[in-house]
Amino acid sequence: MSEEKTIQLKVDEEAVNKEEEEEVEQEEAEGNEEEEQKNDNQERKDENENQGQNANPNKIESKQEDDDEEEAVDVEENNNNRIVLPDAKKNKHEYYLSNEIKVNVEWFIDDNENVDILFCTNTQQKLVLHWGVSNANSQGKWSHIDSFCYPPSSKDFDDFAIQTDFSYLQGDNTQQKIHIKFPKDDVSSLNFVFLERDSNRWHNNGNKDYHINLN
Repeated sequence: MSEEKTIQLKVDEEAVNKEEEEEVEQEEAEGNEEEEQKNDNQERKDENENQGQNANPNKIESKQEDDDEEEAVDVEENNNNRIVLPDAKKNKHEYYLSNEIKVNVEWFIDDNENVDILFCTNTQQKLVLHWGVSNANSQGKWSHIDSFCYPPSSKDFDDFAIQTDFSYLQGDNTQQKIHIKFPKDDVSSLNFVFLERDSNRWHNNGNKDYHINLN
């Protein structure tokens, strides 16, 4: 091969190599530019999110307040129609007076040391709660609470007991109820029996009465 052709081949080879190197450099540059663009976009996105949070730093708190307001509204609406004691604090018990009559009792003592008791019955009959309270020193002897704490349809039966008629509360015709609330003070128990008014039939736990321990 002539010297002239050899030189030409080397020149052509160098030109090809240079062209390939330029293509590789261009691809790397484009890749770097694309990566930089992605980083810039992410930075702008993060900045916008931060600006949005800074513009309304109470966003999370506001949402929580809205949720609390909705819950409060639900409770208020429930209270307009029926009495609901808080599940977290209340105690429950069921009394089966007969095959036809069941009484549910829920009670708790609130943060202000008030006793809150709710009696509910499924019967349509005229049912009466005959009740009183005892303290630790009374040895089980019944007594009245202050009369201003009597629930509606209540009257003194004697010097020891109160009688309260079960009745439907306004806006709630599902069950007959009695709602009792009074300061706990030194009261240790609520004592009660039930009376079916029309038949004059007493339900008194086999002459042992029923009791709710409030200590």
